[in-house]
Amino acid sequence: MSILQVVKQRMQTGQFASAPDAVRLIVAKEGFRGLYAGYGSFLLRDLPFDAIQFCHRTRYGWAAVYQQKDLKDTENAMIGAFTSAIT
Repeated sequence: MSILQVVKQRMQTGQFASAPDAVRLIVAKEGFRGLYAGYGSFLLRDLPFDAIQFCHRTRYGWAAVYQQKDLKDTENAMIGAFTSAIT
């Protein structure tokens, strides 16, 4: 989760009046680590998905560039289904 998300979510709960106040008070109360609350779970959620999507796009690019052909619709659908099923 980005710093902006932490500040936005805490402001939505009514804890702070403004973004600068939120940043200042979070840092004062929790240190700089407080601005990165939830970052570990964000990485655990998004990194596998992004890695699989990257592999899917790389496979498509490899087929288009090195094999000088486009993937068939069924090949594209199978790769997309496989990627989505895992993520």
